[in-house]
Amino acid sequence: MKTHIENSQSKKNEDRYHRFVENNFAAIFRSKDNGSIVEYNQTMADILGYNSEEMNKIKVQDLYYSDYDKENFFKDIKENFFLKNYQMRMKRKDGNEIWTLGNMMLVKDEKTEEKFIEGMFIDITKTKKIQQLLQESEENYKSLIEHTPDGILIHDENGEAIFANNVMLKMIGFSSLAEV
Repeated sequence: MKTHIENSQSKKNEDRYHRFVENNFAAIFRSKDNGSIVEYNQTMADILGYNSEEMNKIKVQDLYYSDYDKENFFKDIKENFFLKNYQMRMKRKDGNEIWTLGNMMLVKDEKTEEKFIEGMFIDITKTKKIQQLLQESEENYKSLIEHTPDGILIHDENGEAIFANNVMLKMIGFSSLAEV
């Protein structure tokens, strides 16, 4: 009787674990040292644009956006054994670049001595694109302010100067903001 209860509880735990992995919004994977993907959830296939049959055939090496990205990742994981909040570029099936943020670790099977990389990642491509647009906007704003023929002075609520372009500095007779 006890064995039946233990088996029933074990089955419930296995089902719960399976739902947790498959319903996770993060890609979860396990790959061998040789690059074959041993385990993955559907989210990983979806993020990368593959179906299950295709995922079973590809190698991890095919998922890096460039050799540079691949070499950096393997160097970092071998040096640190664990990578937290690691950002890297990957390649979707259609060849498009995606940015991912993940946690990965290098593990060794105690019985077989075989090495694996286990981890999870999320797609942060939209966030990276927004950051890039914001940076470009800031650079355009800075260039506009620095190259305008008008003097511009920005101060805080206490009247302390926090920015002055070169035209304004010349207008007030100073060579740097520190002198203001």
